[in-house]
Amino acid sequence: MFRRIALKSATALCFGMAVLAGSVQAQQPLGYVVTQVEVEPGAAGQFETFVRNYKAAAEAIDWPTAWTASQIAVGNTNSYTFVSAFTSHSQLSVPSAALLSQAHSADEVVEIVQDLRESVKSLVTGTYYLREDLSNPFPQAMSNPEVFVTIGVNIEPGTNLDFEYWIQRVADASDSNFWNGLVKGYGEGFNYVFRTPTSWAALDQAPTSPQQRVLDQYGPIAGTAITDLAAGSAVEAVYNLVVNRPELSYTP
Repeated sequence: MFRRIALKSATALCFGMAVLAGSVQAQQPLGYVVTQVEVEPGAAGQFETFVRNYKAAAEAIDWPTAWTASQIAVGNTNSYTFVSAFTSHSQLSVPSAALLSQAHSADEVVEIVQDLRESVKSLVTGTYYLREDLSNPFPQAMSNPEVFVTIGVNIEPGTNLDFEYWIQRVADASDSNFWNGLVKGYGEGFNYVFRTPTSWAALDQAPTSPQQRVLDQYGPIAGTAITDLAAGSAVEAVYNLVVNRPELSYTP
């Protein structure tokens, strides 16, 4: 049983990290494969050894894939996130488990994957689509942000229109707060994910809350009615501060 679970986790992580990204640099991503990994206490070093070996194999064979890695900075620091962009659905069918076998012998692959089997506590993978109407993108892209603020939201079934109307009004009321809004397509994970690239210095400048921005923009009566939509639709919101880990990321 444990061996089957471990092998499934290994394949899922490799798939989440290795979506083809050949033209992602030049065109807007259609969506993202997001893989969240929680490692066993004290096993972060072993897990990162696997990721470094996986990255080294990709570099050795010039694997035409990309992923970005980040790690929770406050709280459960045993949690990692790997994000791969895709620009067409055909890229999601590209096999990735063969990466290690192309760069290593069978015995070496077994040894490398052992680090993954022994270190991973849980793994969740989902496919998300970029929603420009739920985003407030930066005027200029941040090429290598130090940290990300991420918010994962689950909503009551059937309330997506109310929740999305709330997010759109927050965007209208925000002139200095920026984010990418993602909605889950399939797989596991939150219904919505909002991801803001930023820096440690910027975090010292606490912004006004989304609720206050809406109240300031629309007034107390209309603003309260709009914020009530969020209160009635969102059942869970998880905030995380994650640090960028370029040494665990790969760009072809």
